Amino acid sequence: MWFYLALATSFISAVSIILNKRILKDVSPSVLTWCTLVLATPIIAIFAIKEGIPNLNILFLVGVIGSVIFYTISQITQFRAMKIADLSAIYPLVSLGPIFTLLVAFSPPLNERPGLTAIVGILVTLFGTYVLNVSNAKEGLLKPIKLLFENKASALMIFSVLVGSVLL
Repeated sequence: MWFYLALATSFISAVSIILNKRILKDVSPSVLTWCTLVLATPIIAIFAIKEGIPNLNILFLVGVIGSVIFYTISQITQFRAMKIADLSAIYPLVSLGPIFTLLVAFSPPLNERPGLTAIVGILVTLFGTYVLNVSNAKEGLLKPIKLLFENKASALMIFSVLVGSVLL
């Protein structure tokens, strides 16, 4: 059962990304982000009411407001990157999300320490990101990494993933 749900989720996610890219030809990234938030809010509200309304104290409100702000910034930035570049060039950078999340978890307030499996996973992901631009390695060993930040769309996508990783 779970396998089929995961497969369906992957398929729907892929179709959603393609539809978003197509919609961005006619709509601004801010409007698309606003629409997705407005359409998702009633669905989330139904599940929240069904599960029971949480204790609405100041920490809850700060968490919700902060989450919405970070999510909105991340989505608008991601949609801007998607609008100006090919998906095949920038969307693989989403795989950097777990790296940024681990770095946030490693920082002082949380002080989590990654295990060997997590470190190996990070190294494999970094290597994969490097391989995306390995054709430019002739110009220098670090040139593929520099290209990620010199290309505006790649830099926007990395920023979006970084901001989105803070939410996790």
